[in-house]
Amino acid sequence: MKKKIILSVFISILILTLGCNKTEYDTCGVENPQENIEWLKELLDNRFCTEIYSIYFKGKEYISVCDCPQMRDGMIVIYDCQGTKVCEWGGIGYGICNMPTSFTYDYYERYKKFIYKQN
Repeated sequence: MKKKIILSVFISILILTLGCNKTEYDTCGVENPQENIEWLKELLDNRFCTEIYSIYFKGKEYISVCDCPQMRDGMIVIYDCQGTKVCEWGGIGYGICNMPTSFTYDYYERYKKFIYKQN
């Protein structure tokens, strides 16, 4: 009886492990978006210190481009996957944000996923 339980557990673990396809996280359906999304690559070519994050909200994915954390009055600019600016926060004044209703800075900070840091 004990051998059957151990064998069942082993087989279950084996099936679960083999059944999972581990893939690297894609952003907007692309691996390494900082290199493979043309508009983002061009944007990064003109910057020297930036952090890139992805964020899902109401079934849609966005990419945020953030100035260096050490920069005073730095900006966070959020784009859709096609490169259209939809929101900006920070800088000298508060930016315009056209994200869907109920999107907040707190939501952004809680659910953003790190992609890339440029130094």
